[in-house]
Amino acid sequence: DPAQFAPVLVQGEQVGFVAAPLLHKLRGPGLSNAVEVGPNPLPHVVRRSDGEATDEDVEDVATLAVTLAPNAISREERTRVVGALVDALVADSELLLSRGAAEDEVAFVPRAKLRDELQDVRALGAPLNDAPLLRVERAAVVAFGVPSYGCHVNGWTRRDGEMHIWLAKRALSKPTYPGLLDQ
Repeated sequence: DPAQFAPVLVQGEQVGFVAAPLLHKLRGPGLSNAVEVGPNPLPHVVRRSDGEATDEDVEDVATLAVTLAPNAISREERTRVVGALVDALVADSELLLSRGAAEDEVAFVPRAKLRDELQDVRALGAPLNDAPLLRVERAAVVAFGVPSYGCHVNGWTRRDGEMHIWLAKRALSKPTYPGLLDQ
């Protein structure tokens, strides 16, 4: 249900979506320098259509928006501010990830899953050669609904008249999906 996600904005550009549990955590005390939660300024706001309300539905999440690093001026400053936010959420074991399972199922990113790898974050739909608005820890981009990109290469050859295919297999040391085929 799209009404359970709020847009994530950076410099007025939408970069992703955040689920209600993380949205509510971001509204907590002590995070005002890193994040601002306010009315959704985007022209198209998704509202619940089923008319159902639960105890958690005080307001439609989609009527709100999360702005990351609202006072930061440069890409480097936004990266630093959001990096501190991610560190605080991980330290509290509160970095929430939606795994597409039951609505109430929430996963946490343990410190062991962090990669110390920053991923470029651009406005949704922006070309990949546009300058990023900021860079975020790769393990955290899913929690903020930011698209993630990768490159996969497969190969094939013929040996003794038979086709052989090369498929990538993830290293056992990878924090996500270790030992599985990488496609």
